[in-house]
Amino acid sequence: LALEGPRSVLDLGAGDGRYLELLALVLPSGARLVGCEISLLRARRIRAKGFPAVVAQSEALPFKAGAFDLVSFMEVIEHTQSPAASLDETVRVLRPGGRLALTTPNYPMKRLFDLRAAVHQRRWARLKDDPTHISPLSAGRLERLLRPRFARAHIEGTAIPGEGHIRWLGRLR
Repeated sequence: LALEGPRSVLDLGAGDGRYLELLALVLPSGARLVGCEISLLRARRIRAKGFPAVVAQSEALPFKAGAFDLVSFMEVIEHTQSPAASLDETVRVLRPGGRLALTTPNYPMKRLFDLRAAVHQRRWARLKDDPTHISPLSAGRLERLLRPRFARAHIEGTAIPGEGHIRWLGRLR
């Protein structure tokens, strides 16, 4: 998506600003790169790296409609109060034809990998899920959220060991 040369990018849940730094390396100079964080401390750290950053929730973004060519939403939507409202706001701030890049753990797949890791490492604490994942999404639920909001949605998932032999495993992806 970065190779398509977006002129304006919003990184939702920008964290430490690593995606903004990466995009700054590959996009033409003059591209507008903006971070959005719910944490004032993280927003200040992003600003210290030279990027503008706002403090806001993804469900209520302080930008005008059509302000961005690309919105990145990397490993964040599962932390939101309302994934649907977050996606509605994303659509609003994207220009017509704008793109969304989104990643999120695929539940229940994530829980299967957690179980596998716990057994393999004999660390049962691995079975405890991240308490900040207040809106876990399966691939199916994510697709149902995306389809009415975007003309095209391309969803990829991690292959499940054994899914070629046990049919119901493949439906988890």
